[in-house]
Amino acid sequence: DCDGNVDDCAGECGGDAIEDECGKCNGDNSSCSGCTDESANNHDSDATIDDGSCNYDHFYLDLSETGVSQAVIFAETIAGLDPGDELGIFDAQALLSDGDCSSDYGSLLVGRATWTGEQINTVAISSIDFCNFPDGYQLPGFVEGNPIIVKVWDASEGVEYDTILDITAGSSDFEETSFVVISGLSLVTYGCIDAAACNYDSNANADDGSC
Repeated sequence: DCDGNVDDCAGECGGDAIEDECGKCNGDNSSCSGCTDESANNHDSDATIDDGSCNYDHFYLDLSETGVSQAVIFAETIAGLDPGDELGIFDAQALLSDGDCSSDYGSLLVGRATWTGEQINTVAISSIDFCNFPDGYQLPGFVEGNPIIVKVWDASEGVEYDTILDITAGSSDFEETSFVVISGLSLVTYGCIDAAACNYDSNANADDGSC
């Protein structure tokens, strides 16, 4: 251990070496820096110095770029959202396999944005499947042709909502290297929507099978 002593470090790193807070000679503290808050999405259990990188998004996108994506535009005409609300773009049957050819599928967050009250241009990450080649592999992301799903996190209520989308350009399904414009969305409230039922819910806009 150098303990900040140049002479002690000299034998390991050479002359004029100084140990950083991580115990590295002539280091910059990067080897033990990261998010130290255990409640954060990106908590680093090996970090001892907090570098201010902690992420607390409700929709945390932990997905690497694959080189293929779809532009998703949320128009400023969207009503019912407050600044700070989050938008999560999901594929319910996305490719989950990462680096192998296991062909695992399931729900996956493929894009996100935080509402500001103005138009937002973001992207959804597409999957890659090269398993028809020798030594091929798959990378996670949306699967072209699957329906686009958007969920809203209401920051003030602390509630996640499903949505019904109003799309004015592009398809309601994922399309690689294309774009989609979402000009409006309705937050889904589940309940009985059959007016003839005893438990009809006038506030509901999606049937939950409870009639």
